[in-house]
Amino acid sequence: YGDISELKRFREEHRCKSFKWFMEEIAYDIPLHYPMPPKNVDWGEIRGLDTSYCIDSMGHTNGGNVEIGPCHRMGGNQLFRINEANQLMQYDQCLTRGTDNSGVIITHCDQNQHTEWKYFKDLHRFTHVTTGKCLDRSDLLHKVFISDCDTSKTTQKWEMNNIVAV
Repeated sequence: YGDISELKRFREEHRCKSFKWFMEEIAYDIPLHYPMPPKNVDWGEIRGLDTSYCIDSMGHTNGGNVEIGPCHRMGGNQLFRINEANQLMQYDQCLTRGTDNSGVIITHCDQNQHTEWKYFKDLHRFTHVTTGKCLDRSDLLHKVFISDCDTSKTTQKWEMNNIVAV
């Protein structure tokens, strides 16, 4: 950050209060109006286990389908996170079940919307909580959908790989 001794001296000479004091005494109601988002549980690319294909939003938002495409390890449309509220997200968009009840779309969501995914890292599985089905893919058609869970289906096995250089 460089030399901040002059800033520290100003703060001492003018008896400035701390930021903690400001948040407790002046802006105490900020968390009520702007609550902290749920903490991330895991994040990165969602790669089909033992494949080179990842879930990709293809730039779609607000109701567009997610697909799978070659993993590029550059984040962007392939960077997702799952949080403590069970939201599978990219930016302010959540993955959810489409109107056909099997396709997976990406759409805008608030903190309490689309809280419907569980990631079982040890099983390499994303479960859609409201239906009890699993996140699945067609490598041939590049489609992402939910279907009945089947431990023998390799297309239902996923891993979240953290991307370091985004």
